Amino acid sequence: MRIAFVGLDVPTAADDGVYRMSDESKKSIKTEDIYSVAYDGTNLVAGESGGTSVFRSSDPLASSPSFSTTSTYQKPGGTDKVLLRWSGADVYAISQGLEGAFSASYDNGKSFNDLSLIDTTIDDLQDIAVSADGRVLWAITNDSADVSVWRKVDDWERVLRYASTNDFIVRLAPDDADNVYLGDVTAGGTMFYSSDNGETKWHLRNCGVVLVDLAVEDADVVYAINAGGSVSKSTNNGFTWGSSKSTGTGGSTITSLGEDKLLVSGVGTDKVAWSTDGNDSWSKTSKAVTGAGAVQAVASGLSDGDFIYASGTEAAGTAGTVERWEIGSSTSWKDMSAPTTSGAYTYDAFGIGLSDGTLYVLAKDNTPSGNSTLLRTLSGTGSTFSWSTIAAADKRPDGLPVSGSGGTALQLS
Repeated sequence: MRIAFVGLDVPTAADDGVYRMSDESKKSIKTEDIYSVAYDGTNLVAGESGGTSVFRSSDPLASSPSFSTTSTYQKPGGTDKVLLRWSGADVYAISQGLEGAFSASYDNGKSFNDLSLIDTTIDDLQDIAVSADGRVLWAITNDSADVSVWRKVDDWERVLRYASTNDFIVRLAPDDADNVYLGDVTAGGTMFYSSDNGETKWHLRNCGVVLVDLAVEDADVVYAINAGGSVSKSTNNGFTWGSSKSTGTGGSTITSLGEDKLLVSGVGTDKVAWSTDGNDSWSKTSKAVTGAGAVQAVASGLSDGDFIYASGTEAAGTAGTVERWEIGSSTSWKDMSAPTTSGAYTYDAFGIGLSDGTLYVLAKDNTPSGNSTLLRTLSGTGSTFSWSTIAAADKRPDGLPVSGSGGTALQLS
C-alpha cells in the first residue's frame, strides 16, 4: 500500500490541515493551515502557512497520530510560509517575511536555530558574553523591532528572536556555561533562562525588580539588582525569587565574586557596596567614586586587605580617573594615575575587569567618532602604577559601549 502525506492551506479554513493518503482513502490527521510537509520514514513535520510554527509527529501512521509544536521561542525565523526538508536526521527550514532565515533542527523539529540568510539588521549591539573557558561567545542585537540572541560555538547561530525594542543583557554561570540568563534592562523584570546553552529551550521568567543588571553565582543561584540598589536572589534558576534587600546605595552593576560574594556599583554619588553572605547584609565604602554617571567596579576579593577598583564618568574638561579602595583601611579613594586626558568631551568608563592581578579598564572620550581605549596595569596593588594603553584609533573598539543600562562591556575569560 502506498502512503503519502499532504498539507493544505485553502480558502475553506475547515479543510486546512495534514492529510494521510493511502491507495483508496484519505484521513485528516492535523487541522492547521499548512504550507509544507516532510516525512523521513518515521517522523513527520509540517510547516505553518500563516505563521512559523512547526508541527511534528513521531507516529504519523497511527490511527490517531499525536502532534507537538515547536518551542515557543525557537521557531524558524520569519513571519509565515515555513518550507521543511529532511537531511539525514536533521530538519531544515526556510521561511518568508521579516527576520526570515535558513534554519536547522537537530531534534526532529522540536526547536530551530537560524543559521544563515537571516533577514535582519544590527542597529544596536546590546551586550556580549564569553564562557569561562573561552569556548562559547554570545551577543545580543536589536533591529528596532526584534531582539536577536546569537551564540558561537563553531559558527554563529541565532538561538532566540523576541519581538521587543528593549535592551537586553546576557549572563552565564561561571561553573557551567550551559546555564544562560537574559534580562530586559529597559522595563520590568522580564528574563529568559536556558539550561542547555540556548540550544533547544528558553524559559520565560520575571525577577520581580526593574532590572539593571544580573550576577550569576553558579548553575542555580542568580541575583538581580534595580537602579535603587535593591537586590533579589533566586536559588532555582530564576523560577522563584526572595524578597529584595537594600544595599544602602544605588545600583548600576552587580558582580559575583564566588559563593555568597557580591560587589555593587552605582551612579554619581552612590557608594560601592559588597556582601559576603549572599545578600543577607551589606557593607559599603564611606566615599563615592570621583565623578558622576554610572560606575564600573571590580574587586580582588571582599576581605580586609583586598582591593576594589572603580572608574566612572567625568564632565567635559576633566580627566577621568581610575581609583582604588582597600577594604578595612581606606577612608578615601586613591587615584591610580591612569593615562586619561581632559578635553572638550566627557570621559566615560564602561568596562572593567581583573584577571590574574592585571586590571583592565575600557573607556571612551565621547568624541563624535566614539573612539574607545583599553587601559591596562600590572601594578594594581602597589603604591605607584604603570599603565599601558591601546591608543591607535584603528585598534580601539569603536561604537561601544553596549547600550544596556547596566553591566560592563568588557568580558574576560
